[in-house]
Amino acid sequence: MVVAFTIGALLTFFLVAFFRFETLEILSYDTRFVWRGDRDFSAKIVCVGIDEDSFVGFKGIDPKMATWPWSPVVFAQVIDNLNAWGAKVIAFDKLFSEPDIRPEPEQGKNAEEIMAEAMNRHGKVILACKQEVKMWEEQGREMTIKTFTAPSEKSGTGVLLNGTRLGSINVPLDADHGIRWAALEFEHGEQIIPSFARAVAETYLGIPADQSGQVSANEYRIGDRIIPLDQRGFMAINYTGKRVPMVPLFYVWDGDLGLELIGVEKEIFRDAIVLIGAWTTDLHDFYRIPHCRKTGFSDRPMIPGAEIQAQAVNTILSGDYLRRVSHGTGIRIALGCGLLIALFCSVLSVQTGIAAFLVAMAAYAGIAFWMFADRNWILPMAQPMLTMFVAGAGVTTYRYIREAREKRFLKDIFSKTTDQKLVDLIIENPSLVKLGGEKREATILFSDIRNYSAMSEGMSPEDLIQHLNEYYSAWTEVIFRNGGMIDKFMGDAVMAIFGAPVANDTHAYDACRTAMEMLEELERLCAQWDLEGRKTFRIGIGIHTGHAIFGNLGSEQRFSYTCIGDAVNIASRIEGINKILNTTVLISEDTYTRVQDRVIAESKGQNEIRGRKGMVELFELKGMRAV
Repeated sequence: MVVAFTIGALLTFFLVAFFRFETLEILSYDTRFVWRGDRDFSAKIVCVGIDEDSFVGFKGIDPKMATWPWSPVVFAQVIDNLNAWGAKVIAFDKLFSEPDIRPEPEQGKNAEEIMAEAMNRHGKVILACKQEVKMWEEQGREMTIKTFTAPSEKSGTGVLLNGTRLGSINVPLDADHGIRWAALEFEHGEQIIPSFARAVAETYLGIPADQSGQVSANEYRIGDRIIPLDQRGFMAINYTGKRVPMVPLFYVWDGDLGLELIGVEKEIFRDAIVLIGAWTTDLHDFYRIPHCRKTGFSDRPMIPGAEIQAQAVNTILSGDYLRRVSHGTGIRIALGCGLLIALFCSVLSVQTGIAAFLVAMAAYAGIAFWMFADRNWILPMAQPMLTMFVAGAGVTTYRYIREAREKRFLKDIFSKTTDQKLVDLIIENPSLVKLGGEKREATILFSDIRNYSAMSEGMSPEDLIQHLNEYYSAWTEVIFRNGGMIDKFMGDAVMAIFGAPVANDTHAYDACRTAMEMLEELERLCAQWDLEGRKTFRIGIGIHTGHAIFGNLGSEQRFSYTCIGDAVNIASRIEGINKILNTTVLISEDTYTRVQDRVIAESKGQNEIRGRKGMVELFELKGMRAV
C-alpha cells in the first residue's frame, strides 16, 4: 500500500509541477459555456456592421464611396441618423488614424471636422485606439517597440478627439488565439487608457473616468460595480451564447428608407448602445470565442471583434461576473485530488479503485460545471482531472502488475500441492495465505509404506517408480478431494496438511476421512496389482492436531510453503508407533477430541512419544460414522 501510494503521490507532484494543460483547460472552459446554454443580454446593444452588403450598396451609388477606408463623412451621416433614432451611446470599433485624402466635401470643412461635429451633436461617442508591442531579435539582442494608434494632431485626425472619449480595443489572446478575457485599462506612458468596453459602459452609465480603477489585486471598480479579476488583472467575458443584432451600415447611412428596405424598425436603436465595426472577413477582425470551438456540442462560426466588445460591455453592465480561483488554489485543488485518489486506489481493491477514481473524476467535473453555471466560479478542470486519472491509473497499474505477479507466485507454490479449487480461491483472495509466516492450528498426516526396503530389492527401477507413481497419484487424489495439501513426498512416505493454506474448522475430520479413504483406495490398488502379478504392500498412518508455523521456507533460489514445529514431529512419531502396536491408522488424543462423535476409534492407552513430555493417549482409527 505504501509503495502504491508513493507512486501515485510522485505522479501527482510531477504533473502539478511541470504541466499546466492550457489547451485542455481552454477546451474544458469553452465546453462549460456550451453546456450552460444561451442567456439573454442584460443591456440593449446593437451592432452596425461594415459588411459585404454595405460595400455593394456604396458601390452602387458611387464606386469611390466603396473604397476602403470609407470617408469620415459617411460615418458622420451614420452618427446623425443614430442620434435621430435615439441611440444612447455610439462606439466605433475602428481606428481613425489617417486623415481622409479625398477632396473636401464642403467649403472650409474637411471630412474629420464634419464627423467631429456629428459626434458633438450626439455627445456620447467612443473612438477606438490600440497599443501594439512588436519584438524582434537584432544582433543577438531582443528589441521591443511599442506603437500607439489613435486619432492625433500629428496625423491630422486630432479634431476627432474634440468632445469624445478613447477606448483601447486591445484584448488578450489565449493560446488558441481566442478571446475569453478583457483588460479594463492600459498604460500609455504616464497615461491610463480605459478599455473600449469600459469606456462604453462608463459613458452609458454616466460614470466619470476618475470613478473607476483597480481597488485590489483581484478587484476592479466601475462606479458602484466591483468586478472580479484573475491573477493577470483580466475580467472574464461572460458570453451569453447569443448573437448581437446587426444592421448593415449602408442601410443605417441611408436613413429611414434604408431601414424600411430591410424591414428593420428604427426603435431597435432607441436607448441602445450601438457598436460600429467590421463584419467582413476581408478586414480580418474575426475571432474565436467559447461558443465557436468544435467541442462536439457546438460548431458556431467565429465572430467579429465588435461583437466581442459588445459581450464585454454586457458583462460589465449585467453584474453577472465570473470569478476564477487563483493559480495557487488551483494547484492545491489538483494536489488534493491527486493525493486523495492515490490513497483510495492504494487501500481499495484494483477494481474498486478504478471505479473510485472514475467516479471521482465525473464528480469533480459535475462540481466544476455546477460551480460555473450556478455560482459563476471558474474551477480548473484539466489539471485536477488529469492528475486524478494519472495518479489513479498509475497506482492501479502498479497494483495490477504486482497482484498478477503475486497470483503467478501463489499458483507456482500451490498448484502442484493443493486442489485446483483451493488454488483458485487463494489466487482470488491472497490474504488467506500469509507467506511470511503465521502460527495456526492444523492437522498433520504422515503415511509410510511397510517393508518398503524389502519390497524394492526385488523390483527394477522402472517398475518401482511406476509402482510408487500409481500409489502417490491415488494419495494425491484423495488428499485433494478432502481439502488437504501435500507438503512433500519423502521416498516411501507422504506428509499432508489439513487446515492450510486456507484455514477451516474441519481439518481434523478431513484428515481422518482421508486416511480411511486411502485405505480403501490402497485395497483397490493391491487387488489390481495382485491380478497383474505385481507386489502389494501395507501402509501406516499417523495423525496429530496441534499448532505449527506455516510459511515459505527455503533459500532465495528454492523454497516452498510448508509447516514446522512440534505438531509435525509428533505426527511423524505417531505414524512410527503403528509398527509397535500393530495398527494401521493412529490418531492423537488432540485429534480424537475434535472428531470423537464422527469416527469409530479404539483407545490404545497411554504411549510415550519421543520429543514430547509425558504420556499421550493414542487411538486406532477404524472407520467413519455415518453423518
